[in-house]
Amino acid sequence: MRQELDALIDQYEEVLGEPAASGSTSPEPETVRLDMGESCQMFAAALRQSNIEFGKRHDELVASFVAALVSKPLVILTGLSGSGKTQIAIRMGEWLGMGRLYVAAVRPDWTGAEALFGYEDGLKPLVDGRAAWAVPGPMEFMLSAASDSGNPYLLLLDEMNLAHVERYFADVLSGMESGQPCLPNLVKGADGAWRVRPQGPDRIPLPRNLWIVGTVNVDETTYMFSPKVLDRANTFEFRVPTDEIRTIWRKPTRCEAGDPALV
Repeated sequence: MRQELDALIDQYEEVLGEPAASGSTSPEPETVRLDMGESCQMFAAALRQSNIEFGKRHDELVASFVAALVSKPLVILTGLSGSGKTQIAIRMGEWLGMGRLYVAAVRPDWTGAEALFGYEDGLKPLVDGRAAWAVPGPMEFMLSAASDSGNPYLLLLDEMNLAHVERYFADVLSGMESGQPCLPNLVKGADGAWRVRPQGPDRIPLPRNLWIVGTVNVDETTYMFSPKVLDRANTFEFRVPTDEIRTIWRKPTRCEAGDPALV
């Protein structure tokens, strides 16, 4: 496992070195120690301090989760309710640092890209020929990641398959596969409205420092994934052995931010 994690360091370094979006400025990143094994150990310890532990295989499971994140920008977590899939994603986002996590609760009425990317708001006035945009939380978060390329960000899509993933997530899947610009290149103006930047391209690629994690349950209220979704993701199943089921639980607490040199 350690050798496999070390082999991912080069890709992790590329993520940290991704250039910022056009027209944006990025603060100087902290000095980074590229030690994936140490990062896994520190995050595993932080989970325990947050009252989250995955039994005898805790360290191995955490290392596998981190490896899944680093090797592909989309990770799908599945498993029984209460197995810890949402908690590990939330705590990872908290461990990355303040403002690096956004939790989006997927709704059954997400039928198009506007749920993530927003849409042009025709009720607001044009400025220099540029329309205002209605920008949802996930879009604003992705733009923040694009403007801060030196730090990792985590977008959690909770209950990802309550809606047809291929409908609301199609632009993201295409951008992941092709590397082509798919994210509207928006900036917030003095009037508080979002508009396409006056200089630069209308769209930018998905930021490579953005990790997207989706949690999944399978029942009569959810939809199955198509092969094109699974092909672009690392799928991670949480299983709880009978001998590790606890009768006494402690409420999870917020995870302290990790050492910036290891995040």
